Amino acid sequence: MMDCETQLVQISELKLGDHLYACSDMQTMGDAGIVIGEDKIIHYVNPVKTGGWGCLGQWCTPFMSSASGNDSGGGDGHGKERKTRCSISYCGQEKVAGSRVRLSCIECYMKEHGYLYRLIYESDPVEEVIERATFLYENWHSKYKRNGISNNQDFCNLLQDGSD
Repeated sequence: MMDCETQLVQISELKLGDHLYACSDMQTMGDAGIVIGEDKIIHYVNPVKTGGWGCLGQWCTPFMSSASGNDSGGGDGHGKERKTRCSISYCGQEKVAGSRVRLSCIECYMKEHGYLYRLIYESDPVEEVIERATFLYENWHSKYKRNGISNNQDFCNLLQDGSD
């Protein structure tokens, strides 16, 4: 990503293909994803680093709280379960087990964050961005991990401009 502008947005202002960043403050690494449809976002859940969460605080993932060893779509990928289960069937699900690529509703995605930021920079046409996001969600393969996709920012950059 070259030149990038950040803009605080409300859910009602979101557009297809938006690269979103959600965090309680802009001082810490947050969670990033791509809007692919009305109330839908595809995002990559950062892997856990030694010592806890895959980032700097509990707000960095869309699903939180009570401890659980379950890492199967209903949690945050860090062994944490959501406080309440979303009523939307697809929310928080991985199409390819272990991929860390999730489809979630926007409401759950930002629930614990408080703020959504749109990252604005030059990217491919929206249709291509959404097509890549959907393809990776449905067909994740370990080659993407080998090609440098190791966190949510790398994932979103790949979706926006096709480079890896």
